[in-house]
Amino acid sequence: MSVQALSKSRPLIVGVIGNQTRNKYTAIVSTPPRNRISFAEKVTHGIIMTAAILAFPLYVSTNLKHYKGSN
Repeated sequence: MSVQALSKSRPLIVGVIGNQTRNKYTAIVSTPPRNRISFAEKVTHGIIMTAAILAFPLYVSTNLKHYKGSN
């Protein structure tokens, strides 16, 4: 089944396909951020994300005896 056949039978798909091809070659214009994030908030989020990423590996490394099965 081709895309053309789908676009003729389903008007909703026509809008989706049309938007994808239309926006494929548009340029991205970057502007400064609308809301400035404070340094303290950035540090807080960084600490929380680091703790979340390292929580499971740290738990496993501290309980390695239980995972190996040795007493």
